[in-house]
Amino acid sequence: MLTESEITEIIEDHRTQRPPTTPRLSFLNRVPGRASAVIGLRRSGKSSFLKLHAEELKSKGVHQDQILFVNLEDARLDLEDPKLLSRVFDVFLRNSKGEKGNTTYVFLDEIQEYKNWEKFVRGLLDQQNVEVFLTGSSSRMLSREIATNMRGRSISTEFFPFSFAEMLVHRRFKKLPNNKYSSIQRAQIEQLLQEYLGGTGFPELADLTEDLQQLALRDYLDVIVFRDIVERHQVSAVHALRQLVRQAMASSAKLFSVSKFHGDLKARNIPASKETCLQLLDHLQDTFAVFLVPQFSFSERERQSKVKKIYVGDLGFSKLFRTKVSDDQGQQLETAVFLEIRRHCAEIHFFKSSDNLEVDFLFSYKGVRHLIQASWTLLDPTTKERELRALRSALKLFPDAVPLIVTAFESASIEVEGVQIEVIPAWRWFLHSAPWLS
Repeated sequence: MLTESEITEIIEDHRTQRPPTTPRLSFLNRVPGRASAVIGLRRSGKSSFLKLHAEELKSKGVHQDQILFVNLEDARLDLEDPKLLSRVFDVFLRNSKGEKGNTTYVFLDEIQEYKNWEKFVRGLLDQQNVEVFLTGSSSRMLSREIATNMRGRSISTEFFPFSFAEMLVHRRFKKLPNNKYSSIQRAQIEQLLQEYLGGTGFPELADLTEDLQQLALRDYLDVIVFRDIVERHQVSAVHALRQLVRQAMASSAKLFSVSKFHGDLKARNIPASKETCLQLLDHLQDTFAVFLVPQFSFSERERQSKVKKIYVGDLGFSKLFRTKVSDDQGQQLETAVFLEIRRHCAEIHFFKSSDNLEVDFLFSYKGVRHLIQASWTLLDPTTKERELRALRSALKLFPDAVPLIVTAFESASIEVEGVQIEVIPAWRWFLHSAPWLS
């Protein structure tokens, strides 16, 4: 059992750890009387995000003695001690020099390492003037599990690897208002965009070479497969799971059929029922490593039954398993656009007309419906006509929607049947033109 002096030393060590230098642009959901839980893909920067939030509180005048930060992965902590967190909190309060009555801010990092953490957190929330923040492995801190364990006394924030805007902040590139960039600056942004699309958004890997990034990404996936899926769900169909990961990652921005995948396994004599394949895909989604996007239909039954499109949770994952590079740039751009939308909207669909014309993204934000195509270039007349025809078809069903085509570098304004369709380069959309930036 840890002594009080040892606990005090651990508290001080956690308090004085250097915060990350790259600020994140995500917004932390906070509701009085509820714990704020940050959930998402492993290694996406959740812990650093909480540290930055603690620093922000200090910058607003909160005394450091009002802030308790505990990383449950610290090897010195005895996680088998059922009263560990209670003792840490008591020691913190005894040593605190903050004024009584002020709010105490408790940050619990990697909370899933501690058994029965929910009871302790609920006890904190029962006290006056205590605000609680949590992070944890996505394998045990899923939003639905938090809601169940916390009995409605929590609110979740989904967290993602670097966006393009955050990557520019990391690179110390200054975003200018109203697109006032010189030609040299625009060229630099376009180069950074290509690096972003061809790399990874994981903060710890941002400055590594491509070879080292790929090695680290494989390690990340191994942890997801074995700790977050195999160990947690006692999965025995490991060979099938590995094949699922390979095919899902390589299929980002494409349709993904579980029936077809199951057929592929049968043809290769890999044992797994279709039900098992569905469960494995569900487990993979729970880790935030992939997302499924349904085809739009007014019928919920049709939305669930039709084949969905799949997108990876980080751009780097898809490049690990692709064997063809012909469509790579277009798929990476579409995936990046999806991830940017998904940061702000949980409900996203793709649209397909009766004659198989497809619009990549259909979603609503603040009551406005949007139709977005992601296309690397419109220089090919056939590609341009296909994208415009799909938007025209969708606009017949959704005449109030705002149509847009996001390309790699091109910009234009095209009038189609009395409707103005804007074509903008991806960097401008990411930094200045997306709906949540207006």
